[in-house]
Amino acid sequence: MSRARRAKPPPKRQTQAERRALTIRRLTDATVQSLLEVGYARTTVKEICRRAKLSDGALFRFFPTLLDLILAAAEAVARRQIAVFESRFAAANDGTEPPMVTALTVLREVCRSRTNIAFTELLVAARTDPALRRRLAPGIEAYQAAIRQSADRVPGVRDLSPELRDAVVFGATHLFDREAMLHYVYPRPEEDEIRLVLAKRFAALLGAP
Repeated sequence: MSRARRAKPPPKRQTQAERRALTIRRLTDATVQSLLEVGYARTTVKEICRRAKLSDGALFRFFPTLLDLILAAAEAVARRQIAVFESRFAAANDGTEPPMVTALTVLREVCRSRTNIAFTELLVAARTDPALRRRLAPGIEAYQAAIRQSADRVPGVRDLSPELRDAVVFGATHLFDREAMLHYVYPRPEEDEIRLVLAKRFAALLGAP
């Protein structure tokens, strides 16, 4: 006698909130990919919706303007960058070197990620686009505040004065952001390695008792 097949349970239906979150994620992911691959000037409604496999109307059901979507994508990039830094630092901080030295290595890796280039693309575009610059400013301030909070979780950073902490944290971030852009356009790996060694030596001095 053959065993009766068990009926598969019907697939769970997504709630309206889940469908909304998924669509927004598809739109922001498509925006990030567009910024990476074709740049800010060519990141249009049609380009984003083509990548997201959604209609133009779907975009405007969730975002009043294209700029609102681009800003939402920038916020998503910022959250991802912080999360990636913290997870990689936790994995790499094994006590073989001072935590601030380890943090520099991880920071450089995160700055070189393709996702980070999308945020840099917006910064470059904002220089000559007053509307983008004005709308992007609050997001940059929030991102910097999140970077400070994340940096304070690296042993030794909180012991620095606020002025020195900002100079070190954002000095290193800007250094590696610029290096990452040059890496794609004008690669000089030997110079990059020397720069990292010097930054690590400085961090080791700051972390010395």
